Amino acid sequence: MKACLRAICLAREHEGIETISYKYGFNGSLKQEWRSLNSADMYNFIQRGGTILNSARCDKFTTAIGELVEF
Repeated sequence: MKACLRAICLAREHEGIETISYKYGFNGSLKQEWRSLNSADMYNFIQRGGTILNSARCDKFTTAIGELVEF
């Protein structure tokens, strides 16, 4: 996943397109918590442990049995 994210970010920056990412998984998209990514963020990205996006599960998108909720 890191290699994919890095490739997308670098290719988009090369084309002059801003790349944004939502923090905390779907929680970030619901709260509009996002950040811009650029080539400086991608330096040594693959070798670093963890995630820069602070990924998380979002309870608002699941039911008690784990199915997707339709909005």
